Amino acid sequence: MILKSIAFIAMVFMSVVSLQAQSSHFSVPFSEGYTLQKASITEATFQPSAKPLNENIGSVFEPQDENDAKKSVGKALLMSLVVPGSGEYYTGNRNHGLFFFSMELLAWGGLTANRHYSNHLMDEYRVFAVEHADVNPSGKDKQYWIDIGKYNDIYAYNEQRQRDRRFSDMYAETDVNYWNWQSKELRFRYDGKRIQASEIANREVYFFTAILLNHLVSGINAMRLARSHNREMQSNRWQLKVDQKQYADNTQYLGLRLKTFF
Repeated sequence: MILKSIAFIAMVFMSVVSLQAQSSHFSVPFSEGYTLQKASITEATFQPSAKPLNENIGSVFEPQDENDAKKSVGKALLMSLVVPGSGEYYTGNRNHGLFFFSMELLAWGGLTANRHYSNHLMDEYRVFAVEHADVNPSGKDKQYWIDIGKYNDIYAYNEQRQRDRRFSDMYAETDVNYWNWQSKELRFRYDGKRIQASEIANREVYFFTAILLNHLVSGINAMRLARSHNREMQSNRWQLKVDQKQYADNTQYLGLRLKTFF
């Protein structure tokens, strides 16, 4: 009678210990992207020689999900300020990252194309001046190309500067500074080409503004996503999951896994 009582108490004690061990499952960081797990497993039919059908289930090592890690708000902000979209990608929001990175490529592509086109138009009006006004294009500054579009020749320009008493703006009447338009109509055509090229070149400010805004908006968005990720982690800090596996000998295991984030 006494032996039966002792055996019954021992069975109850082992059951309580087993259930308590099952509910204390937790993970701690381990090297190379894995986590070392501590758990107590109770099986319906325990046989030491039995192996799970799935070798990964029951292993003490599990890959660590990078999305479970807390994200640095400052790092996300800095990454997107430098390369738009990289901060969003860091927080796990790849669609946001692809959007801002694509906008960056489009803005720089537009800037490059605009600059190439304005340079083409500039070369075009300068060649036009060489052909129709005998201009020597070497060493000329921006103001020279403006002045030759306002006066038919260098002499008319210098006479006007004398009347305005702006002697420092006069050109030396040499072959280097010389110009003489074949007709007033050709001069008007030249000036129209020059103005068009200047307007195209001035559009660069819009592309630079778009690039700057893309960096700023991406940085703010990455910071927002990092904070949202961390809040979600905090709300899902404790997770209770059901573990189930089947062995080759048709025995089964059913248990609970309690997971927490630190």
